[in-house]
This record gives sequence, C-alpha cells and structure tokens, in this order.
Amino acid sequence: MWRNTLLVMFAWLALVGAAFAYDEAAITAAETESKTIQAELRRLTVLPRNPAITDEQVEEERASLEDVQNRALTQSDTVDTPLGEVATQLDQLGAAPTDGATEAASITLQRNQLIGQLARLNAVQKLYGLIAVEAEQALTRLTVEQRDRFFQRVFESGLSILDPRLWLDTMKGTGLFTSRVQNLASAGWRRAQSRLTWFPFLIFPAGLLLIWFVGGRLLPLLAHRAGFASSTAQDVAGEGALLRLWRVVWGTARLALSVFLGFLFLFVALQSMGLMSNEIEALYRVVAGSVGAGLIQGGFAYLVCAPLRPERRLVAVDDRAARSVPLLVGGAGFVYALGEQVSKLSSQLNLPVSFSIGQSAFTSLGLIVLTGLIFHVLRRQAMKNLATESQVFFLTWFLKLMPLLWFLLALAALALVAGFIALSYFIVGNLLSTGLIVVAYGIFHAFSDALATAVADANSRPGRLTRSATGFTEQGIGRLVLLLRTIVDAALVISGFLLLLAIWTVVLFNVSDVYSVLARGLQIGNISLSFGTMALAFGVLAVGVFITRIVSRWLERRVLSQTQLDRGVQNSVQSAASYTGYTLAAALALSAAGLEFSNLAIVAGALGVGIGFGLQSIVNNFVSGLILLAERPIRVGDWIVTQTGEGIVKKINVRATEIDTFDNGTIIVPNSNLITNAVKNWTLRDTTGRFIVNLSVVHGSDPDAIIEKLETIARAHPKVMRHPPAEANLMKIAPNALEFELGGQVRDALDSGKVASDIRLEIVKSFDKKLLMLPRPLEAK
Repeated sequence: MWRNTLLVMFAWLALVGAAFAYDEAAITAAETESKTIQAELRRLTVLPRNPAITDEQVEEERASLEDVQNRALTQSDTVDTPLGEVATQLDQLGAAPTDGATEAASITLQRNQLIGQLARLNAVQKLYGLIAVEAEQALTRLTVEQRDRFFQRVFESGLSILDPRLWLDTMKGTGLFTSRVQNLASAGWRRAQSRLTWFPFLIFPAGLLLIWFVGGRLLPLLAHRAGFASSTAQDVAGEGALLRLWRVVWGTARLALSVFLGFLFLFVALQSMGLMSNEIEALYRVVAGSVGAGLIQGGFAYLVCAPLRPERRLVAVDDRAARSVPLLVGGAGFVYALGEQVSKLSSQLNLPVSFSIGQSAFTSLGLIVLTGLIFHVLRRQAMKNLATESQVFFLTWFLKLMPLLWFLLALAALALVAGFIALSYFIVGNLLSTGLIVVAYGIFHAFSDALATAVADANSRPGRLTRSATGFTEQGIGRLVLLLRTIVDAALVISGFLLLLAIWTVVLFNVSDVYSVLARGLQIGNISLSFGTMALAFGVLAVGVFITRIVSRWLERRVLSQTQLDRGVQNSVQSAASYTGYTLAAALALSAAGLEFSNLAIVAGALGVGIGFGLQSIVNNFVSGLILLAERPIRVGDWIVTQTGEGIVKKINVRATEIDTFDNGTIIVPNSNLITNAVKNWTLRDTTGRFIVNLSVVHGSDPDAIIEKLETIARAHPKVMRHPPAEANLMKIAPNALEFELGGQVRDALDSGKVASDIRLEIVKSFDKKLLMLPRPLEAK
C-alpha cells in the first residue's frame, strides 16, 4: 500500500516539476540580447579612433555608450525575476538523495534541467554586469578625451578681432559659404522639381489656422474659465502679483508651442509637396532654429517688459526701454542660434577652418554688443525707477548679479581681442543662456510663491478652490502651502544648479551621469529607489488619499446622514472606512515603490524593536482608539466626565480623543486613558438626563401643598418627561427650614441644566417670598 502511495507521490512531483520548468525561450532570448549588447559595445570600443572626429560625433558616441550601459543594467534587472523563480523551484525539489536512496528519473532530470537553467541565467547576469562595467570605463575614457579636446579648442590662440587678416579670411569664407549654400539650394530644388505638387501646401495655412485657434482662442478661454485671466479694466487695474506672473508663464508657454507647431506644420507641408530633400532640410534647420529662438526669447522678454501695459510689467523700466529690451533679447537669441546653426552647416559643407573661426569671432562680437546693451538698459532704468515707482516689481535681485555679469562680459571681450575666439564665444554664449535661465527660474519661483500666498488666502479664488477640493482646515492649508513652497524651492534650486553646471562645465562634469543615476535609482538591498519610482509612489499615495477623502465625505453626507444611526455609529463607520482607505493607499504606494510584501517581516521586526524602545505609547493609543471605535464605550456626541474635565466628545482620532468643554475649551485625552481609567458617561445607554432642584421653606408651611405645587411646575415644563413623572420629596427637617427635593428626567441630558434653571425661575415667581428660606449673610463683628 505504501509503495503505491510513494509511486503516486513521485508521479505528482514529476508533473509539478515539469510545470516548474522555466520557459526555455525566455532564457535563450536573454542570452541572445546579452550577446547583441556585447557586440554593440565591441563595435564602439574596438574600432580605432579618428583624430578628425567632430564634437557632434563624440557626443553621438557618448550617447551610444550610455544607451548600451542602460540597456545592460535594465536587462540585468529583468533577469532577477526568472533567476529567483528557478532558485525557488530548486528549493522545492530539494537536494539529491545522498544516503543511497533512489528517486524517480523524472525528478532527477527536472533538477538537472533547473540547475542548468540557473547556471545559464547567472552567466547572463554576470555578462550584463561586465558589459555595464566596460561601458562605464569607455565613458570615462571618452570624458577625458572630450575634456582634452575642449581645453585644446577653447584655449587655442589665434588671430585677434582687431587683426585685418581675420576680417579678410572671414570675407573670403563668407563668399564661399554663400556660393555653396546657393549650390545646395539649387541641388535640392532640382531634385524636388520632379515630385513637386502644390496641393499639400494647404496643410500649412490649415495648421496656422489651428495654431491661431488653439493659442489665440481656446487656451485663453480655458485660462479665463480657471480665473487666471480677465479682460475687464477693473480687473487689470487691480490685478495682483499672481495674475501678472501667470500671464508671463502662460504666454511664454503659448508662444513656444505656437512657434514649434508653426515650423512643424511648415515642415510637413514642404515635405508633402516634395520639397524637403536632404539639402533643403539642412537649410530649413538653420532658418527654423535661428528664427524660432529669436521669436521665443524676444517674446518672453516682451511679456516680461509689457511695453503696451505698464501695469503688467515685471521689471522696473520705462516704456521706451520696455520696447527696446525685447528687440535686443530677441536679436541676441537669433544671433546666437544662427551662429550655432551656421557652424554645423559649415562643417557639413567642408568649409575652411578660417571661416568657422571668423564666423565664431563675429558672432561673439555681436553677442557682446547686444548683451552689453541689455545689461546697460536694465541697470540704468531699474536703478532710476525703483527709487520713484510705487509699483511692486520682480527680479530686483538680478541687479546684485550685475557686477559678475559685467565681469564675464569684459572677460569675453578681452579674450576676443587677445585671439582666444573660442573662449570668448563660450563665455558670452553661456552668459546669454544663463541670464535667460535665471530670469525664467526667477519668474517661475515668484509665480509659485504668489500661488502659495493666494492659496493661503481664504478670500482668493485659488484659496476657495483649494478648500473646496480638499476640505482641509486652515491649519491643513497652511501646511499644504509650506509643503508647496518647500518642494518648489528645492526642485528649482537642484534643477537650476544642475542645468547651469551642465552649461558651464561642459565636459568637466558629466551631468548626464547624474541624470542616469537618478533614472536608474539607488539600490538598497533588493529595493531600488529612483526618482521615477518615488514620484510614482507619492502619486499613488496622493491619489489614494484623495479618493479616500472623497469616499469618506460621500459616505458621511449621502449615506450615513440618511440613516437612523446615531452620531457615534456614523463616526465609527466613517473612521473605519477612512483607515481602510489610507491603509490600502499606503500599501499600493509601497508596492509601486518596489517593496515586496514578502520583505515586510524585516520591517515588522525593526518596527517591533522600535516599539519596544519608544513607540509603545503611540501604539497603545492607536490600539485603544480601535477599541473605542469597536466597543463604543464612548461615542461622538457623548457627555463624559474624565479626570481632566467633562464635556462633549467631538472626535475620536487615531491617537487621542477631542472633548469640547462647556466653557468653550477643548481637552485632548489620549485614547489609552479612556480605556484604562474610570470615565463617567452620561449618555452611554441613552441620551436621557436627570435634573434635581433643591428648595428650603420656613417651618409652618404645608408640606403636601408644597410637594404638589413643585410637581405641578415640573409637569408644566415641555421638556420634562411624563414617564417617569417628576417627583418632589421632603428630604430633611432642619432646625430652621424644611428641605425639599424635586427630581425629574429630560430626553436630552444636555437640557437638564436649562430645565433646572427654568423650574427655579418658576418657583421664585410662584411661591410666596415669606415661605422661601434664604440664607442670611454673616453679620460683621
């Protein structure tokens, strides 16, 4: 019998083992992918270096190496899952018998198969790791080469801008450049004539019409609906900082989108017509890049200066300067972008090096003149208008950077005179880019700060919208504003620093490595922390909390309020639903962050140690709060008496319970105190309460008549319960008076004090004053 059972078990294990076998095709695909990536790495590193390779080609090679490294790291992570599954299957099969016992051949075959798969997966993962290391070493060597090429180019001395030979060489090169551009355009036109069609050109005006509708009608309408835009004169005259800054941010985004879509539709139209050959496309990139940069930068400066609307102006300049600064900024952006595009085109046209040098020299000269004029106008006008104008301006801190900016501009001019043309071009080009970035970041920081201030104001539209959407208290809104400002400040500082570092250091500091680390994440054990996963986790948590709040409010207003349950039960149900939602949101956020719940045992162990050392009181209060919600010895709305005072229970939180006292105060009582200490609950079983009125009358009064009159007064009160009826009794025969007590019940215990007061007033009105025994004041000796 036992032999048959053993055979059945072996057969079952064989079937399970066959089911456990990992997909052979997946392992083969991983091996093939690893060999493909390794071959790509060999192609990039084994080929001999070309001394005449351009900077653009070096950047392309760097991008290819970074792609190989990222692919290797990503594929290495994907191998973790099958590697763990195969190891788990091996553990389930167990080790091979060593005591001479035999096992089924299918089990042995399955174990050997899994061991082979485990070895292959380990080999693939090690190969991916080796590829990543070799790619990192190749990137390091390439960084050193880029650094050497950069220093050699930037600090190479040549002809001065004052040397006539530079002017002569540039003029000759310009003629050659012009003729080759004409030949390029002619060749492109001849190639396109055979396939030219005019009908697709209708795409361009249709695209312009769409851009006009989206940028000029739809987006302003949406902004107006959101309350950020208005066309009334009263609104413009009294607009706040938020509205002024929003117009710049929104207008710049609309302008950039319109310029991009305009050139995109033109490109599509020319390509559909058959005109976009390789030659025409090269010329199109020069025109689109330079004109687009000039339009966007000039438009941004126009929105900041607001020549036609001084009340919207962000910088302290007069009307004349407000008209000239956008032209200067747009011209500088056009010159810089044109220089970059012409430099790339000249390398494609195989022009002499002398032309590239001369073109860089005159581009640098034009940028120095335009940038100097911008700085001069801004400083002169700002210093004059800030002292006289009462309007609040932004970017005033930019004036503190003027000495540094003038120093860099003078350094660029001296380098141009000394013949260090590449150094001059590098300084003035980066100076222009830095100025635009700093101004843009400054405006966005001012906008976020103004938005936070508006959210904190309960009377503003953003403030009302935030309070309506979140349901936060004023304290919660204050914390939200503080969190918003902190996150925006940190994000702007970090991103701005990395961006400026990438501009000025070029190859001295490879910022792309930082971005790669942020993208890949920091590995801590089996948990990978990256910006993307953390952002996803916080997003999931925020959405979960938001949905929980909505469901909780819906449950309170639409469901529980329509039931016959008392307030305590409603509060318990709502709190339980809220805690469940928050727990699920936290679990989903941890899952999105990559935390496997199988590893929670470690977290639970660490949490247990923390509880033993310092968190026991918090956990005690938390568990006590759950007991209060489950057993409900104290409910919301109950009248309780504790060691610290008495009042009405307002809210039972996770850690403590809020009690509103009768003197308009609030007592915060830890939940554990309500469980372990004695608490008097006036409304535990029901809400009925009892009142007692004491009365003393002089001797000689008729006790039966007094008792009847007291009960009549009690029965006449509308809030005194008829069953059981109010009852008066003679409680004591004192030497000076007869002492009576009137007692009765009311439906709401909170009314007992008011009812007792009303009955006393009626006794004073109804009884003869000679009957009432009032205490006499002490006589002074």
